Amino acid sequence: MELEMDRWQRRVVFGVMPVVMVGIVVVTALVTYGDLPDPVATRFHPDGHATASTHRASWLVVQLIIAVLCAGLLVRIGRKPRPDAPILAATAAFVGFLTGSLWVFVSLANRHHVDWHDVTLGNGAIAGALGGAIGWTIPVVLMARRIAPPRPAYPNRAIAFGPDERPAWFGHTTSVGFAVAGAANITLGVLIALVEQVWVGALVFGIGLLLVSFASVVVTIDERGVGVRSGPFGWPRIRLPLGLVEEAEPTHLGPTTWGGWGYRGSLRLFRRAAWVVRSGPGLRLQLVGGQRFFVSVDDADEAAAVLNGLVARAGAMNASE
Repeated sequence: MELEMDRWQRRVVFGVMPVVMVGIVVVTALVTYGDLPDPVATRFHPDGHATASTHRASWLVVQLIIAVLCAGLLVRIGRKPRPDAPILAATAAFVGFLTGSLWVFVSLANRHHVDWHDVTLGNGAIAGALGGAIGWTIPVVLMARRIAPPRPAYPNRAIAFGPDERPAWFGHTTSVGFAVAGAANITLGVLIALVEQVWVGALVFGIGLLLVSFASVVVTIDERGVGVRSGPFGWPRIRLPLGLVEEAEPTHLGPTTWGGWGYRGSLRLFRRAAWVVRSGPGLRLQLVGGQRFFVSVDDADEAAAVLNGLVARAGAMNASE
């Protein structure tokens, strides 16, 4: 009976709720679209008066895209749960239902107005939208926590090296999304610089280079320590001497844990930092002084074994002196 109840609740949360999320936008559009001004008021002053507008069709398309993307993510989480399912589900549910709730309030405020300048939004609209979004998000998160599988357990070990051995380990990992986005921005930046404004094109081009620089990462481990650098350009780069490393451990590393991709945090300011390229295996380094550094890399268990062996050998040699 309990198993059947879980299945029913899972279908409601990850099957019915996504439909409701999209349905809120669609039904509201069917009821109010013909009575809305064009353009519609979409931005409001704290006193409730409209301050900016958007073309009616464009605004509807944006709301539909957000609702469909959030609903699709919820469905995917329900069918193929991941260890970070609670965070992803919370984000999708909150953004989707908040957007839908705001769409309802703003549509009702615009309804039967001819000029968007005359539109006012009630003071309780934002609070109502936030409250509704939080109310919808809570059951989604609770169910996502129940279906989320545990993170994979990585064995932690150390390889024993002799005093005359000179071991070295090289690893890397690549994000296709970063590479494609970077190449697209570089191409777009060149086109904008040639056709439109040079400074805008240069800005987009620079963003593309930044994305490409974090598209892949190369990790080097030897008796000198750990080196981490960008794959395409070799910069940025980080060098951690072997004497700074206390222990290495394979772990699961993902952007949801660190708030995004790229280099996150700061060893100097926050005593912890991460170089996140994609969701998956990563290397966790416990450093002297309580600092911790994480980096995405394939074959992280092998990297940890090599580094732990080097650290153990260095410690034994120092103790014998």
